[in-house]
Amino acid sequence: MRTLTQVAAITAMNLRNLPSRVGTSLVVIVGIAGVVGVLVSVLAMSEGFRHTLASTGRADRVIMLRAGSDAELSSGVERDQATLLATLPGVRRDATGRPLASAELVVMVDLPRKGERHPNNVPFRGVQRAAFDIRDEARLVEGRRFAPGVREVVVGRKAAAQFAGLAVGSRIGFRDSDWTVVGIFESGGDVHESEIWADAEVAMSAFRRTGYQSVTARLADRNALKAAAVAVAPDGSLWVGTYEGQVFHYEPTLVPVAP
Repeated sequence: MRTLTQVAAITAMNLRNLPSRVGTSLVVIVGIAGVVGVLVSVLAMSEGFRHTLASTGRADRVIMLRAGSDAELSSGVERDQATLLATLPGVRRDATGRPLASAELVVMVDLPRKGERHPNNVPFRGVQRAAFDIRDEARLVEGRRFAPGVREVVVGRKAAAQFAGLAVGSRIGFRDSDWTVVGIFESGGDVHESEIWADAEVAMSAFRRTGYQSVTARLADRNALKAAAVAVAPDGSLWVGTYEGQVFHYEPTLVPVAP
């Protein structure tokens, strides 16, 4: 009883003193509410970004990165390695027997948002001709596809809506080279709609690159690479890799394997 009496007395004293502490109490309440609001906003942005990236993947599609890389920008794939990766067992082929694989590079270019002057980073992706067959959710909504060997680009719907100078027929300049926008595509609201696509070989020449950064491919079935941690390429070399989700990290060995 004595404890309860003390609790009641302290509670009553605090309630009587509330009028003199309104300002301090409001500061504490507003501060806590602000912190909670910022935390909820950051978590919502993180979840939205995660959902956008996750929606880009497919169960029968794989992106191949160099071992030790956790993103395309930190990966590197030489030309001969890209050819071998495209012909690994488990990669689907089209009706003509050509692998459904696209060796790609990604660079950041600067473009201002509509109504602004300051430039913002926009992903510029060099792709090979199989890219639209691999990502069959990507379809043109205006214009046409870029022609191989020409400085032409197609632009994602979101990028065209946000950034200046990306309407069909416009010309944009990167790294002392001019490109013509010939089409706009959509891909179900995924991350590719915020990108600019061009022919990989032309992009490599314009941005002075000698290799790719990734290889994206369609799989013959969703478990084609998941069970194979080791694959033998057509030239007899051994490729050791780990498959996690839709990412295959590979590392070619220096010792060829006897056929």
